[in-house]
Amino acid sequence: DKVLTAAGLVFVTAAMTVSAFLNSTARKRFNIPHPFTVKTDGTKEEQIASRNAGRGFYNMVEAMPFFLLNFYAAREVAGSPLVAGCGLIAFGAARVWYSIGYAMHGPDGRGKG
Repeated sequence: DKVLTAAGLVFVTAAMTVSAFLNSTARKRFNIPHPFTVKTDGTKEEQIASRNAGRGFYNMVEAMPFFLLNFYAAREVAGSPLVAGCGLIAFGAARVWYSIGYAMHGPDGRGKG
């Protein structure tokens, strides 16, 4: 049970890393300075592409508290580490796919993950 939970946490960490990488790559590519999160000048296509790369990351950050609360409940309250570990692995893998799809294809790419 601990091995499955650890593997799941690796998947979730990988998903966060991939999403953050895609977001930071878009920031560098489109020269988006801090504290801005999206491109405010340039062509409309550049603005949309920068938003798409960032949304995959921000959607994950927004979903993480709810998912981790459910993970904690499954593992500690319900006493089902197998379900919790499998959920972590599925969530992490799906979020990697989701972030890449959103960054590469925009909102239409979200359904891929």
